[in-house]
Amino acid sequence: MQTINPSHVPIIIKGRIADCGYNVRRLNVDTGSNVDVMYEHCFRQLPVKIRSKMQAPTTILSGFSGESAWPLGCIEFELELVDDNDSTRIRAVPVKSCVVRSYSCYNALLGRVTLQKFGAVPSTVHGMIKFPTKQGIATIRKESGRALCASVTPPKPLPTNEE
Repeated sequence: MQTINPSHVPIIIKGRIADCGYNVRRLNVDTGSNVDVMYEHCFRQLPVKIRSKMQAPTTILSGFSGESAWPLGCIEFELELVDDNDSTRIRAVPVKSCVVRSYSCYNALLGRVTLQKFGAVPSTVHGMIKFPTKQGIATIRKESGRALCASVTPPKPLPTNEE
């Protein structure tokens, strides 16, 4: 029986589109992507008021194997990262995502731009991301051995310089 190295499993988290409260599962934290991508099957599930915001694409996308494709369009929304119960907002940032027609087991890819907006530090070795919030440092980690679930630990207070 072959064992899977945890660092070979992608970091998959969940989020919520703040504008409409739509929960998005299977967000792949992709540190190799320069753009955020939402797959068409996820886009089609969004409420009409969000889908109607899609704008014409302004750039062509290139994959790691050199293939190029025009996205169907681009959509802007506020992405919230939430706690395990999908009830408490941890932090939100504006996201501009390219909608693409392609098969994927993920709903979207969060690329470097969004990770930088969150101030997120991903670690595939540890299967987690950490980022600052007003309450302290939040940690989102996937469940042990499962790539499609995430758990959040409460933020730790930031150190103060009062001594």
